[in-house]
Amino acid sequence: MKTLRILFLIISLLPFQIKTSVAQNINYSGEWKLNKEKTGTVGDQQYSLASIKINLTKDSLLTTRVYENVNGEEYSFDENLSLNGKESDITVFGMPRTAKATLSGKDGFLRIESTIVVNSEKHATNEIWSSEKDGKTLTVSFTTITSGMADKIGKKYYEKVN
Repeated sequence: MKTLRILFLIISLLPFQIKTSVAQNINYSGEWKLNKEKTGTVGDQQYSLASIKINLTKDSLLTTRVYENVNGEEYSFDENLSLNGKESDITVFGMPRTAKATLSGKDGFLRIESTIVVNSEKHATNEIWSSEKDGKTLTVSFTTITSGMADKIGKKYYEKVN
């Protein structure tokens, strides 16, 4: 009878253990390049996030984001966020940016909330990063709310370069 209880306990905890280990094994670290064909056109953006270099540790997220304008010129900035949801302030090309990040152990999603002020307009963006099981595709779902403008909602797809 005791053996049966132990066996039942092990079997009931197995799905939880499998789900937890899958979420923790998502590897966001590496260099990711925008898949323009899969992403398509997302709004009327003057700048598009062309690539992201990510170094994810157990407690922080270091990114180098490279934006590209419609003329193909690139602009990059580095950002280091803790994964405890604490806000971080940086200045990006003279514009103040506040951001915070959290990593969900439950589903493996990386959530980034940021606000940047451009020409006196506040742009508040929520991003949810997820990765395909094969670890080769990064999906960034986002919502941006801008004062005085329509909301932007979309998804961008990135392919792992290395």
